[in-house]
Amino acid sequence: MNGLSLLTFGLLACQLSEGEDYSDDIDDIRAQLFQQQAIIEELQRQNDELYTNNAELQSQLDNMTSGVDLVDLYATVNQNVQKISANSSSLNTQSSSIANNTNQINANSLDIDTNSSTIQNNYNSLDSRIQDLELYALTSTDLV
Repeated sequence: MNGLSLLTFGLLACQLSEGEDYSDDIDDIRAQLFQQQAIIEELQRQNDELYTNNAELQSQLDNMTSGVDLVDLYATVNQNVQKISANSSSLNTQSSSIANNTNQINANSLDIDTNSSTIQNNYNSLDSRIQDLELYALTSTDLV
């Protein structure tokens, strides 16, 4: 490797000694270096801007979630779901009970109608007997 470095140095020295002017090449390299530096500075500015935006977003996220404990919220939701399920079951039971009571009320209503009809018939029969007694009963008797 040393031999190769010496050979490269020798060739470079020969070219320099011939009096070639490398100022144009150096100027081109400097121009590229300045362009690269400008690109690096722009990228650094964009990186700083993104870092600032990220910090703002993180702050907003912290503010949004700071008042809410998601685990507790999840537990509360599950408890409410269980309560709703229990209440739904209770409502179904009550609905069945109401339907049974409605059927019983309807049956009782029919019994009341039947009993009312019987009472009316008995009243009519009793009234008829009373009229018969009034018509055919002795009102006075002469025992002499």
